Amino acid sequence: MITHEDRQAVLAAASAIVTDPSSAIDVVVAAIPILTWLQAAPDEDDLKVRREVLERHHANCYFVAAKRGMTAEEFLSGCSCLYGFAAEPATPEAA
Repeated sequence: MITHEDRQAVLAAASAIVTDPSSAIDVVVAAIPILTWLQAAPDEDDLKVRREVLERHHANCYFVAAKRGMTAEEFLSGCSCLYGFAAEPATPEAA
């Protein structure tokens, strides 16, 4: 279930990528696909991974000024890449 905190994380990520974070409309337009991606989680375990990936990619992008103006789709492409790594099942330890 998407929480208030999830929505706040989505807004924070969207604010970090739009050209003008003072534009509420620009932030919400960028936030909608990110929220949709979170909502696509089939269960709570997957949602947890998506939350963690969203926060990690937001942190990765936040301090890089060149990332301003990134589209939500570009942001989600990075999230998907990190998700592919993070969602992998644990590898059994070598004997």
